[in-house]
Amino acid sequence: MVESHRFLIQLLENHYKIDYEKKLKDEKMNTKNEIIDELVELVKKSQNNNMLTIGDVSNRSTLSFSTIRRAVKKGELKKCNRPGKLLFRPSDIDKWLGY
Repeated sequence: MVESHRFLIQLLENHYKIDYEKKLKDEKMNTKNEIIDELVELVKKSQNNNMLTIGDVSNRSTLSFSTIRRAVKKGELKKCNRPGKLLFRPSDIDKWLGY
């Protein structure tokens, strides 16, 4: 297995408490691509769960929606490029608030 794939497996095993080596043997997953695809899906799902809406940011910071939108427009606050919805990474919000 390529070293970067080994790193991903170890990272996800630690984070999700899943033993992918055992799963590989138990389910007889024959191709590395199947495992990689499954890992990519898990990473995508975990990243989507970490996104904050403007409402979440407002509740977290006690700032109004208008203040948050103004910060985005001025470039003070980074947003994710998702059309139709303002989504933010928690790390960007913490950085903006100075935590």
